[in-house]
Amino acid sequence: GETGGYLPAAAVNAARNASGLPLEYYANLDASWFTPSQYFADVTTVNTSDLMKCSDSLLSDNTSAYGHFAQSGDVGGVDITTDGEGVKTYKYICQDGYFWLSSACRSDPTKCVPFITGGGGWDTLSTTQQAAAYNMPIAHGVAASWSKFLEVPKKYKTMFYWWTPDNAFIEMRPSKLVLPPFNAYAWSQADYTTAADALPVVKIAPKDLQAMAPDISKLLEASVFDLEAVDNMMINMKSKSLTREQVACDWLKGNTDRWKPWIPKATKCNPGFGLYDDATDTFTANRATATTCRACLPGMLSKAFTDDDGSTYICEACPAGQQQLGAGAMACDACPAGTAKAEQSTEECAPCAAGQYQDEKGALQCKMCPPGTTTMILGTKLISGCGCQAGSIDVSDLNSPDRLSAGC
Repeated sequence: GETGGYLPAAAVNAARNASGLPLEYYANLDASWFTPSQYFADVTTVNTSDLMKCSDSLLSDNTSAYGHFAQSGDVGGVDITTDGEGVKTYKYICQDGYFWLSSACRSDPTKCVPFITGGGGWDTLSTTQQAAAYNMPIAHGVAASWSKFLEVPKKYKTMFYWWTPDNAFIEMRPSKLVLPPFNAYAWSQADYTTAADALPVVKIAPKDLQAMAPDISKLLEASVFDLEAVDNMMINMKSKSLTREQVACDWLKGNTDRWKPWIPKATKCNPGFGLYDDATDTFTANRATATTCRACLPGMLSKAFTDDDGSTYICEACPAGQQQLGAGAMACDACPAGTAKAEQSTEECAPCAAGQYQDEKGALQCKMCPPGTTTMILGTKLISGCGCQAGSIDVSDLNSPDRLSAGC
């Protein structure tokens, strides 16, 4: 998106037809060799009741006025007063109390191009600096309210501050004032005579959308709209009194070739998902039989898979000695001590049965307790959990980890 000064198409087209000049280029607004005001409303005809008094806007702001003076040296455009302690105060000079006139038309207001902004003075400092730097005959005024800001540029043929994408002035088909490219260092030094940096227009989605609805996430990532397409949709919305849904539907119907590539392939699975066959209601490792992607179930892992159609993911059962208790996992976990799993399956690791134990992780089977011993509980983790059976006693060495028993 962009912000800055804009010119109505009526003025731009009139200048191009009459002189062949693209009026939107800053050099063609230079009053030293051209009279751009002929294509705009006479500033003296603008009803000042639609405007905010300079004393109530940023035109009376000390910091803004000083920023203009420090950059331009425009003595005639800034009133500088000094108090008894030598502190200077700056404010823009408004001859009629409503418009600040640039030096290019200060001596003859009828040669000024009205420039309307809102919000108490959006872009005031950059507009006045640019007018001084490029000798543009600008009469800078601030609309009295939001409704007046929307009204005045349409009521009179003026330049105005705006931002895109937005539909406030879209029907006027305005052109952005073309300035020298954005200079980051200059702006850091409070020199705003180059264009403002473009603002990124981004798509924002919930952080868990990719996991919850991967196809929707892919669609949003792939979709790209240029500003012209967005502008045309907003124009149709306003001119035809259509809803957003109607405008979007019309665009989809007329731009099939453009949006079809945005649709993600049904078998292009994300990590954590795998190929799935709706017909058999099962996961598959064959893209030819797959119809969609689904999150891998507990007991499975999502595994990268490549074929002639590219890369995707499949869901496989956890291998022997491993399990997975959660869904959408990229790996399985080793069976914990006290459990084992002999084959690849989606089952959890089984606790060791009576008379068995397992002191290692990832076991395929449990270890048998020494002869004459057994366990009191399932899932015993240590050999020390193996105790004598009824009718026998422990005769093992106290310092030995092994258990020995003998009949009574």
